[in-house]
Amino acid sequence: MDSMETPGFEVEQNTLGGDFGGEASDLDDSSYKAYESGTSYSDSFESDSDRVDEPEVELVGEMIQKELDHLLDSSFWSLEDDFDSSSDHDLNNDMDYDKYGNKKYPLFNPQTDMRNPILIKGLVFPSRDILKDAVKQYGRINRVVTKLTRNDKLRVKAVCAPSCPRTLWASKLNPKDPMDGSWQIKTLVNHHKCSKVMKNKNITLKWMARHYLHKFQVDPNYSLTSLQNDIRVDFGTIVSRTKCMRAKIRALELVQGNHKAQYANIYDYLLELKRSNPGTTTICKLDCRLFQRLYICLEACKSGWLTGCRRILGLDGCWLKGYYGGHLLAAVGVDANDCIYPVAFAVVESENKQSWFWFLELLQRDLEIDNSYNICFMFDKQKGLIEAISLLFPNAEARNCARHLYNNFKNIEGFRGQVMRLTYWKAAKATFPRQFEETMFEMRSLSESAEAWLRDKDPRTWSRAHFSTRCKSDLLLNNNSECFNKIILEARDKPILTMLEIIRRKVMTSLVSMREATEKSPRPLCPRIQKKLSEIVSQSNNIWLIYAGNEKYEVDCGLGNKYVVDLLNSSCSCRKWDLSGIPCKHVVSCMQLLAVSPETYVNTSYTVTTQLNIYSHLINPVKGPMQWEHVRDMEPILPPIIRRPPERPKQTRRKEIDEVIKSGSKLSKTGQQANCSKSGKLGHNTRTCKGIVGGNQMASQSSSLQNLNQATSMDNTSSQPPLTQQSSNLRANFRAKLPFKRKSIL
Repeated sequence: MDSMETPGFEVEQNTLGGDFGGEASDLDDSSYKAYESGTSYSDSFESDSDRVDEPEVELVGEMIQKELDHLLDSSFWSLEDDFDSSSDHDLNNDMDYDKYGNKKYPLFNPQTDMRNPILIKGLVFPSRDILKDAVKQYGRINRVVTKLTRNDKLRVKAVCAPSCPRTLWASKLNPKDPMDGSWQIKTLVNHHKCSKVMKNKNITLKWMARHYLHKFQVDPNYSLTSLQNDIRVDFGTIVSRTKCMRAKIRALELVQGNHKAQYANIYDYLLELKRSNPGTTTICKLDCRLFQRLYICLEACKSGWLTGCRRILGLDGCWLKGYYGGHLLAAVGVDANDCIYPVAFAVVESENKQSWFWFLELLQRDLEIDNSYNICFMFDKQKGLIEAISLLFPNAEARNCARHLYNNFKNIEGFRGQVMRLTYWKAAKATFPRQFEETMFEMRSLSESAEAWLRDKDPRTWSRAHFSTRCKSDLLLNNNSECFNKIILEARDKPILTMLEIIRRKVMTSLVSMREATEKSPRPLCPRIQKKLSEIVSQSNNIWLIYAGNEKYEVDCGLGNKYVVDLLNSSCSCRKWDLSGIPCKHVVSCMQLLAVSPETYVNTSYTVTTQLNIYSHLINPVKGPMQWEHVRDMEPILPPIIRRPPERPKQTRRKEIDEVIKSGSKLSKTGQQANCSKSGKLGHNTRTCKGIVGGNQMASQSSSLQNLNQATSMDNTSSQPPLTQQSSNLRANFRAKLPFKRKSIL
């Protein structure tokens, strides 16, 4: 390189006639005019000793000055020019160069050429693996089976069918250079005689999982039939359903992670979770390095519940559909808008007394529940949950989900019918004891056993008439926990860390969306509470009031229904205001008399200010697995022991009749039990009846044989044939009376 200095910068000029590092000049070596004096001018690269003396060439001064002016022009040298030799243009260059910069062999670019590789002699590949992938991809595109008959560190040979002359030989470009991993096609007989194939062995399940990975990223439920059809359309190849299923499993592992491998990264994930969200509680319990339980309570959820949520928690568990199974326990609260507010969740081995006790003990410490008198739990009578609550929270109010209790009342005990159902829900929704007792008397008139079965259940757990008024909630159902289980449904079949991340992201986005929606609320009350109050105001007509002093009123609703309203103590004798904190129609009528807005007497737990305080705590984002800090001083966690049920695991729960959406002209029979007219039992019909053990003979056939025996015994007793002939005649007569199908003659 000869350098030429100019004021302000240095310009390097390529003496080999190559392009500049920046934009190429329009003037090449041919732009320089040489005036020959008897001989021609040519560049020489030999040393001074070997150089042959040639006549000097005289260059015209004007051309040199013109070239220099062009190089120094400000429009040519721009500050935005990039002279980096590692630019994208140089990286994507598809030609190989010799030591003088001359183009020799084409280069194979995997990013652009792998879609439809064109194999030619002299083509250079960055590595042997890329070469083999290109050869196989060529077979997939052209519907031929390419086999690697020789594949070692020195050479690669690819052929087609045995009768096809097409052959490809490739070896290293520079065998003596260990740092150069480039491979080159040295021999190529590109002549086909083989026919196209419908089943291509080059389409392997690993390649299918990698090629159609974007399909599974968009839709994890991408069906096997769709995968088969896409391969048939794209490559004209038929692939078996089993192969597609294995490819789908491999692709889902690439997208969602491996079930077994993710247990070894639990420590790293928990460390990152505590780093990004300080104050978060993460407890992992092991059994000799085997995973047993994992508890997570995010700081934002914990602080939000302590800030403004009412002291009621819904407890529920759902089974996990992953490879190792298990259960997910969750505690869900209620915000100011009567929406769900997740507080904590845990992955346990199963629902039992030990797992629930472990979960509730950690929850008690996080939520600072010192006095259980002010707390209320709503649950579905899970296994071991009642015992755990009675031990940890002896003074807490415990409510059973009225819907689950009614299912036991209807299905297990057999108390069915619309009248029975309406009476049950009337007793559950009764708000004061006298109303509850009258409803139970109606139940007794329908069925004494049904009334006795309900009396055996503690009414403080399922009827509003006996609920306490401390938590300001009249919830009868555990729908909040059921809604949370429905929200995380898509995560329950994923690997453990993927599942936990999906749950965390859903909770994180939910907190943000609820906060933004609350900030836009124009009223002092939350939207749902405002809607309930508007409905109550519309029901407050035709009510007569009598003022009794000391902010007490006697409310007459007609037909002997009188209630007492105490505005000073926020109480009404119907107990609806006491239970929920939202004024009932009797209280609203008193406020209308006083010309006071009913919103002023709503409990502060339902205001927008309380809602903003709850959602003022947000969850911070978490880094990806590649950026997690690795915990080196602890041994990796091993997956739990698989507990497989004896039958095939079910992916969906059995729905009841009233849960199924009716569509079409006929009602669906989903959830109904068939009644067998033969055995008189439920669960099957006559066609699938297996009969009673030991009685395989049909009743109609046995009766027919008895009739035949009686008929033959009465005919000609004197001339009876032998017993063997008599029995054979009976069988023949019986077979003659049986219907049979004749073969149709074509």
